[in-house]
Amino acid sequence: MYSRGLEIYCDVVLSVYRAKGDPMECSSYREMKLLEHATEVVERVFEHGITQQIEIDDMQFGFMNGKGTTEAIFVMCQSHCYSSVQWEGH
Repeated sequence: MYSRGLEIYCDVVLSVYRAKGDPMECSSYREMKLLEHATEVVERVFEHGITQQIEIDDMQFGFMNGKGTTEAIFVMCQSHCYSSVQWEGH
């Protein structure tokens, strides 16, 4: 049990058999926390609701699928190369 602000959460931990190894051995089991899974479901519901209500610019990079910082660096390099070619041809 732990406290987060004024609320107190009780985390339920289940031992789940991995379906390999001896069922009598503790190492054949893994722990699964129910609160983590419930929190992830609630997070996805909120994320879906928020993304339906806001508009994200095409130039938004990072923390989005398919639009990481690597793509942003690539776009900046391409625009820099393009502008320097135009400047030389001017």
